[in-house]
Amino acid sequence: MVGFQRFTTHPLRHVFSILLAELQGMEPGSSLAFDVPDPDVASDKFAGEFVDVGGTECLYRPWKVWVELAEELGCTFCTPVSVKDGFVRLSYRKWRDEDSWHHDGKESGDQEKYGAHSRFGRTGKFEEPSFLSAFQSSLNFLRLPPSARVLSLGVNQGDELAYFLQGEGGAARDDWQLVGVDHSKTAIETARLRLDHPSVQLHVADIRALASLNLGRFDLILSINTLHSPSLSGHTLLQSLVKEMLRPLGGLLIGLPNGRYRDHELTYGARTKNYSHPELSVLLKDVAFYRRYLQRQHFEVTVTGKTTVFITARKRRTSSR
Repeated sequence: MVGFQRFTTHPLRHVFSILLAELQGMEPGSSLAFDVPDPDVASDKFAGEFVDVGGTECLYRPWKVWVELAEELGCTFCTPVSVKDGFVRLSYRKWRDEDSWHHDGKESGDQEKYGAHSRFGRTGKFEEPSFLSAFQSSLNFLRLPPSARVLSLGVNQGDELAYFLQGEGGAARDDWQLVGVDHSKTAIETARLRLDHPSVQLHVADIRALASLNLGRFDLILSINTLHSPSLSGHTLLQSLVKEMLRPLGGLLIGLPNGRYRDHELTYGARTKNYSHPELSVLLKDVAFYRRYLQRQHFEVTVTGKTTVFITARKRRTSSR
């Protein structure tokens, strides 16, 4: 553990610069400690307002600022410890070098890049609060019928279908027909063990060749963090799905990644080569295309989410006179 200092009236830009300089000389996995005013000393202050802490005038910052700053500095926010005079000691643990499938995984398009034995296979989307909240909001917007047919493309180990399979209170639903397709054999094998239920059908197949499966039409087609893959033409695939596999009043839920795992933590922002910070131009271009195309097909469209951007589309309801 490296030594610590106390921040009182330091502007955040100075705090950032001081901590960044300290971290640059530290080994990955080591920690940096420093004292700040306890965010619980006030509940009616904005970040940057002055507050009296044990007789010392300090700039107030809520917990969220310190958690976000840790991520911006490439660190994990560790458990704080109370110290005397209304201060807390924070500890930031520097992330290890890139510890995810993004750099040491298989090439894009490889059938087992996101297989059950990959690092991706250890993640759980529904354990991320922003994903869960946005997903639920999208379903509320879609207004699916009581007995819906749902198709999940790039289903992997079945997180989304597991969500649909269990209703409120964890009771299994028998009134939905859930179909998942993925080209990873190991992921589908895991999903079959996990989703052993008569209402679930799972297929190992290339989602570019769905016609050979004769799946029929669906009330909802969803694809989370799949259509952006360089091995797919996501724009063309979406157009064919709307024309050939969606019921007349069906809806779509398309997820595009806007996050990246660093040292086992999901961080905000799409990343591209040669950029140290999020660069969103490709993501925004895709969002604009999907939104514009779906609106032309008479869908109402919302764009929500954080580390996954959700494009949710439902057919416009025409009012009767």
